[in-house]
This record gives sequence, structure tokens and C-alpha cells, in this order.
Amino acid sequence: MTQVLNWVTEHYPRLQSLKLDIEQCHIDCLGSLRQLKSLCWTGYSATSPTRTADVLAKLTNLEELTVIGPPPGLQLLQRHDCQKNIVQSVTHQLFERIKPLKRLTLAQITDSKTDSSVFFTSKTMKALYEIHNQSLKALTISSSTVPDSAFVEYLSAFLLGTVNIQELSLTWPEMQTSVVDCVPNTIRRLEIAVGSGKEAQSIIERLEMMVYRLRDLQHITFQIINPVHKAPFNIREEKSPLLAFGMPIQNLSG
Repeated sequence: MTQVLNWVTEHYPRLQSLKLDIEQCHIDCLGSLRQLKSLCWTGYSATSPTRTADVLAKLTNLEELTVIGPPPGLQLLQRHDCQKNIVQSVTHQLFERIKPLKRLTLAQITDSKTDSSVFFTSKTMKALYEIHNQSLKALTISSSTVPDSAFVEYLSAFLLGTVNIQELSLTWPEMQTSVVDCVPNTIRRLEIAVGSGKEAQSIIERLEMMVYRLRDLQHITFQIINPVHKAPFNIREEKSPLLAFGMPIQNLSG
């Protein structure tokens, strides 16, 4: 896969958009894609975080970064001593080194047995504040599990200090309605996760109280995350572990 990626960078040096869905490769060659404006990947590869930061720092035209990970099944394999050559390449070091971004998506998909701070750490938020707080125009923070309270506090402080964000998406389970208090004054489009229509109405009422400063807000989308239910069932008259299941995320636009 490394050879394939090397071939791509050699034959398409003016590539402006790249989506990388493979982790079994080294990404050193990406540094030669000097015209790259948009990069989407899982944040994992065979390249160390320090080296990754050095490589992507060469992308002086990069404006949009999308990180959706960890890769499906990787955490389970690593817990069974497999795929140890694949490492988390996106850490705070990357955001400290790359040029200020205009659009950033950090989507963390973890299971209940994994530390919830894969991408969402205080060091990451510190780097975003110091390097990207004036350049970001669109920010998406999404998690399949509840982020650490410390991260949410750092995120809130970061949002209060931004000056240009126009699009903001915050989606994770059990989100507190008070999170909207940190919505920047410059916001035009807002997406928030809620557990019910009642919570959505509560947020609307809270936003109405801030209409004096949210004058540019034009569009609100609610992602309704249904609660997870647990139910036992028997297979061949044998007891099996509890299964957790929930309905897909629903969408309400306003």
C-alpha cells in the first residue's frame, strides 16, 4: 500500500483533494503534494505522530482536514496483539505544526473498552487555540462516546476565544444543554446532538435568550441520538451476554 501511495504522489503532484482509507502504509510521501487543499483519513498509519507532523507541515496549501477514526476493528485487533505496526498518527503534535486550517472535522468512533481520549485531549485543544483559533471557519467535533469533562471544558474555552467560526457541529451522547452557552457570536450554522425533542426545545429556548449576540445564526440542526437499550435473549436455550442496541441517529432541522 505504501508503494501505491508513492505512485499516486509521483503521478499526481498537483492533487488538491485526497481521501485515505488505508492504514497499512507509511505516509511520508504526502509531503510532496504541495497543492493539496483537502485531506480526509482515519488518523492512523505506519508513520509515527512526530514524523506525520513533519510531513503534513509541508502542505502549505492545506485548508481542510477531516479525521474519522480509529479504523473499524483496529482497536479489537490491537487488544489481541495484532496490527501493532499501525499507530495513531494524529495527535496534538500535528495541530502544532501544520498551517492554520479553515475547516476541521474530528470524529472519534471508539468502543466502551477504549480510552475516550483518542483524539480529544487538552493538548489538542491547546494547539487548536494557539494555532488555528483565528483561521477556523468550520469545526466539527463528533464522538460515539461521552468525551472527558476536561476536554469539554477546554473546547468551551476554545470556542469562546474564536473569532471567525461560522459553522459548528457538536455531536456526542448525553451532551449538556449548557454547551450552547459557548457558541461563538460569529456562528451562522449550528448542529447539536440531543436525546429527545424536549431537549431540542430546551436548547432553542436557551439560544433565544442569547439572540442579542447570535445575530448571524441562520440554521440549526438537531441530531437526535436515541438512548441505548439493553435486553437479554436466549440462543438454543443458552443464556447469552446482554446486547446493546439503539436506533440510528435522527435529524431535525430548524
